[in-house]
Amino acid sequence: MTKRVTIKDVAKDAGVSITTASFALNNVKGRVSDEIRKRVLDSADRLHYTANNNARSLRTDDSRTIMFVFSKEYLIERTSSYMASLSGCVEYAERMGRGILLELIDIDMSMEEQVERFLRIWKSRRVNGMIFQCYFEDDRDDQFYRKLYQSGVNLVNISRIGNSSDYPCVFLEEFQITRDQVRFAVQKGYRTLYYLCRKHRQLGIRERGFLDEVEGEGVRGQLLHYTSINCTEEELWEVVAPIVTSAEERIAILCWSDMDAVLLMNVLQKHGIAVPDQVGVMGFDDIPMAEYVVPKLTTVTQPFAEMARHALEILNRAEQTGLSSDRLIERINVSGEIIERESM
Repeated sequence: MTKRVTIKDVAKDAGVSITTASFALNNVKGRVSDEIRKRVLDSADRLHYTANNNARSLRTDDSRTIMFVFSKEYLIERTSSYMASLSGCVEYAERMGRGILLELIDIDMSMEEQVERFLRIWKSRRVNGMIFQCYFEDDRDDQFYRKLYQSGVNLVNISRIGNSSDYPCVFLEEFQITRDQVRFAVQKGYRTLYYLCRKHRQLGIRERGFLDEVEGEGVRGQLLHYTSINCTEEELWEVVAPIVTSAEERIAILCWSDMDAVLLMNVLQKHGIAVPDQVGVMGFDDIPMAEYVVPKLTTVTQPFAEMARHALEILNRAEQTGLSSDRLIERINVSGEIIERESM
């Protein structure tokens, strides 16, 4: 029987150490020169070397893989924010010599079922860490992350519910940035404001920020809810028609996402409602499309790639320092910014 070629054979043929050969074969950035990497890869090709990833994982407890967990709703909604986060994860994982494994989470499953499921994945040694970015979060989901973390899972939550002291998270201060949006609209002269989003089982953090600030500013404010994940033009018109057709002054509608805002502008313009002369519209995310629609969309930046990078770096630091129960809980706040264009 032909003897299996090992990384030791490759290293010997290339005239390098086993560690250097490993860096080269795993494309770890900044650890070997291009010349050394080419020499190792040429040796691997010549010897017909195939990495035994399963064996490596069992020996070292290091799969070099990070699991990116997102909600099933993202597949239905095809949201650009998820795609931007995933793109950032893939980009920075590749720089760190990591692979990305994708996994779905069903927010309708019980917390206990979800905890058991992800603990099984963690104990299988398939991954070195987990990054969660879920569609909608509430107190139940907060308990889910806490239980996983307390069970020893190396995780980071790209959080919609803000800062947590119980598990690592990367978050945008959505409550505060939504209040900033309200103040921006008031400074633009709007005295009647609406917040448009899908209805969930409880008020989201942005909705609470909106209601808090309109009360503080002493202006009129109201929530507008649609119900389906992929809101149609017909459904959206049913929601906004009563307010935009009866408004006696300019009104502003702040939207949950840029996609909602673009759809809203299309609907308004189809029904003869001028943006921003009659209705000002503001989005959230600053997707590439926002700069090319007519009128160009005023929105809020959400630095998805930066959040993904921070999440990966937190996981790496946790690995290096150990996953003891008293390990440091890192929490990183990233900044959003209002981008003023033409729709407000």
